[in-house]
Amino acid sequence: RRQFERAIELDPEYAQAYAGLAETILVTQNNHGSIGVQEAHDLAARAIDRALELDPELAEAYAVRGLLESQKRSLTRVGTGNLAAAESFERSIELNPNLGTTYVWFSLLRDAENNIEAAVDLLTRAMQIDPLGRIPYNNLPGLYAIQGKSDKALHLLVKAMDIFPDWPMPYK
Repeated sequence: RRQFERAIELDPEYAQAYAGLAETILVTQNNHGSIGVQEAHDLAARAIDRALELDPELAEAYAVRGLLESQKRSLTRVGTGNLAAAESFERSIELNPNLGTTYVWFSLLRDAENNIEAAVDLLTRAMQIDPLGRIPYNNLPGLYAIQGKSDKALHLLVKAMDIFPDWPMPYK
């Protein structure tokens, strides 16, 4: 976070730094509870707005806006935040179809909506873009298991153990 804030200090017109700041705030809040949820959402929203003001075609800003909308929607499960999130993810993909994090975050939304097939497709695409990204190796096996595809789940876990021998997640 400090590095993105410093980048913004050095160049207040650097749109990607605002998108990176928003991502960092949301991911660290979600994974570590580093700041309050409302504060994280407010800070991220301001950073996203500034990124898009500077560059209305910045795929990363749309992706992180989708993440923000997904997180807000997951707190209440009411409203149309999932639709807003999906629109942001789709716009990000339209602008940059090779941004793997967009597919990962979009898959989380689809999983939360119980659209397992779409979540699998999105994670599969993320894995094609970034074969060493860990989240698909972590999330896909569970989705395959839900679909009754235990062999695929096991195969992916074994593959993850081969690729990341020191990563404890596939062993769990």
